[in-house]
Amino acid sequence: MSDKVVTSGHNLIPVGMTKETLGFLLADIREHVLEGDSYEGSIEYTMPAPATPEEERAGWPSADAEFWVTAVYRIGNLQGQGGMRMIGTVRDGER
Repeated sequence: MSDKVVTSGHNLIPVGMTKETLGFLLADIREHVLEGDSYEGSIEYTMPAPATPEEERAGWPSADAEFWVTAVYRIGNLQGQGGMRMIGTVRDGER
């Protein structure tokens, strides 16, 4: 297993994002929270590091991205139970 384990409460492989895309994600989370549509979630963004061969085989993004990002946050609570938006890739064997 990788030593780059995500610590924000989920077991997702991060996706690569630009600074602009990360800003849009943060704005979306903020909008849902302010509307009362989201009451829980987590986000983690880090500077990329070169992936090990094992991580490359597992689908980790390129270190060329500006950020590696994982996030999970609830949306749709204003319509009832709602759902969960997930940003990241599910690890093989956990689908």
